[in-house]
Amino acid sequence: MDTLLKCARRGALLLSCCLFLLSLGAQTRKVVGAVELKTYDKQKVSIHAFGKKSVLLFYVDPDAHAQNKPFRDSLKVEYRDMTRLACCVVINVKDASPFIPNAMIRKVAEKEVAGTPVQLCYDFDRSLREAWKLGEGVNNTCTVMLVNEGGEVLFSKMGALTSREKRVLRDLLDEIVRRE
Repeated sequence: MDTLLKCARRGALLLSCCLFLLSLGAQTRKVVGAVELKTYDKQKVSIHAFGKKSVLLFYVDPDAHAQNKPFRDSLKVEYRDMTRLACCVVINVKDASPFIPNAMIRKVAEKEVAGTPVQLCYDFDRSLREAWKLGEGVNNTCTVMLVNEGGEVLFSKMGALTSREKRVLRDLLDEIVRRE
């Protein structure tokens, strides 16, 4: 009887472990879809490369425009070849401080992307935040996302990147850029 009870316990433990490991394997990454954004003049636009190649996206709240700036600046130098990778900066205008005029937001944003192949879009009505279910966490932050051509989110971070997160993101970017 003791042997039968021990076998049953081991079997239950093995089954529990298998179910746990299966549940880990069943977890999929978040997949996002194309979103209609706007130009500063409120003309409809979408992220040009979405669905065609990987997109490095910065969703920037104007109140935190300087967050991750040194890292963004280093990426401008390192990843000038945009053959396999696109970059888009989306300004979260809706959640900006009412004391920052839109004209100033535009001037700072245009200066940030000047001389680069970076697409600049504006989110006047939280359409990206809602479509991609980003939540309130994007307020007052610079959110960094890497999305592959299938819409799968490979990397996402709201707020300041740690040095480890910068290394992880650079490794992902290197893998995409150097892919044959």
